[in-house]
Amino acid sequence: MGYKFECMCAACSVRSVLGDTRRHVLKLIRDQLPSVAHKNCEAVIVLVELAASIMEAEKLRLPTLLSGFYYDALQTCAAYGREGDVRKYAQKAWTAIKIAEGENSQESKRMKKFANNPRSHYAWGAMLIM
Repeated sequence: MGYKFECMCAACSVRSVLGDTRRHVLKLIRDQLPSVAHKNCEAVIVLVELAASIMEAEKLRLPTLLSGFYYDALQTCAAYGREGDVRKYAQKAWTAIKIAEGENSQESKRMKKFANNPRSHYAWGAMLIM
């Protein structure tokens, strides 16, 4: 209401209690991922997949947000030395980033590199040392 009108566009006018709850859960996931990543790789994967499914259910076509969730999974999997999962989430992040920034963006090239060589991520194996 900062502009002193109530938006009635298609996205705003179909908001529901369920939709608001899902969006709140999305924010909670975003807020909790950093602390969960230091404790449990599987939990990060579950949260990221939940976030992706919420975004799909809500028809939130926000590739930058989605790629951020996928990057969180990629980075966590790299820290735990999970090569297959790094490839999987790098590919998903790369797909989303190409939509948002184009195939030749710096971030797109970086995700492609991780998809091709998961061990090139700076966090590779960091949690295995602890």
